[in-house]
Amino acid sequence: MTRFKNAANCWIVLCALFIAFSMGLNSLWWLIWNMSPLIFAVGLLNSTQVSQNKRMVEFISAIVLLILISFSHLSMHFDIAGSATGSSTSALAYVTLPIAIMLVTVAVYLVLRLGLTIKHRLAQ
Repeated sequence: MTRFKNAANCWIVLCALFIAFSMGLNSLWWLIWNMSPLIFAVGLLNSTQVSQNKRMVEFISAIVLLILISFSHLSMHFDIAGSATGSSTSALAYVTLPIAIMLVTVAVYLVLRLGLTIKHRLAQ
C-alpha cells in the first residue's frame, strides 16, 4: 500500500505543477482555489486510519479525485472537444470544478464507506 500511496503523492505534485503551469501565477487566489481538491486528496491519502479497509476506501476516493482533476485541467488546457473555447462561459469551469470534484469525491467516499459498513454488518 505504501508504494501506491507514494505514487499517488507524486501524482498530486505533478497535478499541482500542471495546474500552476496552465493557470499561470498571475492570480494566486485562483491558483489556490483550483488546487484545493489536491489538499483534500493529501488529507485522504495521509490519514491515520487503523483499519486496512478504511485506508483503502480513502485511497480509492483520492484516486477518483486525482483522475477527475487531471482530466478536467488537461481538457481545459489542451482545449479537448472545445472545452476552453466552445463557450463564452467556459472559464466558469475554473470556478465550479473544485466544488464539483470535491462533491463527487465525497459521494464516492460515502458510498464506499456505506458498502464497507454493510459488508461488516452482514459478516456478523
